[in-house]
Amino acid sequence: MSRKVSTDLETRADLARIETGVQKLVEDLKSTLVDTQRDATAKLRLLSKHNMDNRIVMANLATNPEGRKAIGQEGGIPVLVEVVELGSARRKENAAAALLQLCTNSSRLCHMVLQEGAVPPLVALSQSGTQRAKEKAQTLLSYFRNQRHGDAGRA
Repeated sequence: MSRKVSTDLETRADLARIETGVQKLVEDLKSTLVDTQRDATAKLRLLSKHNMDNRIVMANLATNPEGRKAIGQEGGIPVLVEVVELGSARRKENAAAALLQLCTNSSRLCHMVLQEGAVPPLVALSQSGTQRAKEKAQTLLSYFRNQRHGDAGRA
């Protein structure tokens, strides 16, 4: 039992260190120096690419403009779509929330999400995910439909 508690405490400490590091990287994204922005973006991408828990952190980045920009530029959208398809219930929920943030704040990023094939995993999630995941997936699918109908009305 004490081994489990020790492991949980270590995991929390690791996540706290990661979160602190990510906060610094998000601040670096706001820098006026292009090299600093590029370095921060590359580091954020590496964080999300190699560890599923870090992808939750990336999902949180989608809540601010600099984070959304970095996700779009550095290949974060395919990662999020993959998590919606293959992640744990909680990770799917967080990835769907991030995709919703990306799409509702940028038509360009929304187009990238659609091109990445997000619809089938979102449909599956809307039927079998957690309650929050279902809501996020359904909202995002409705958003896609509304965008499509809006585009059709303009044609």
